[in-house]
Amino acid sequence: MKLLKYIFSILLQFGAFLLCILLAEIMAVDHWGFAISVNFLFMIVFTVIFEHFLPPVSSNKYFISKPFEREGSIYLWLGVKYYKYLLKIIGWEKIIRKDQSVKNHLDSLTNYKIWTQGSEAIHLFASIYVIAFTIWTGWKYSIGDVYWLILFNIIVNVYPVMLQRYNRPRVIRLIQHQKMRKNKSQ
Repeated sequence: MKLLKYIFSILLQFGAFLLCILLAEIMAVDHWGFAISVNFLFMIVFTVIFEHFLPPVSSNKYFISKPFEREGSIYLWLGVKYYKYLLKIIGWEKIIRKDQSVKNHLDSLTNYKIWTQGSEAIHLFASIYVIAFTIWTGWKYSIGDVYWLILFNIIVNVYPVMLQRYNRPRVIRLIQHQKMRKNKSQ
């Protein structure tokens, strides 16, 4: 059964890539609508894959924060705090909180940590595929045609990955704090 899930996931990725090639023939590749379509198509593909077929392993070493990430200064320097503020302004934070509410207890925080890992995996793989498609588009058409793809990939995929990596150490600290409180009360 797992082999079938892998095969279907690969077919879904390949189909999305072919659909993007078809979009490149239909739409102007230097238009922002094309860039949005490509980014969201790959995000949808990896959302389906990771939620229904191959959920990312939450114990994967990739999800462990590196020492330079724990304080978050590199992400603050790259403007993640401004990006987070922008998401609040446009109302994205409210939409996400309806799906994934965070309460100050252990189960909720643990579920939120797992959710951030899944979200990060979706955006990470989508950004990799958009980069590959950007290279193909730049090679087939021209380098000047891919600036929208690059811009929207950064906004829609790269910054969300950085935001999840910025937030996760704080969530882990809260989980550890809740575990210590639970152990003290027993």
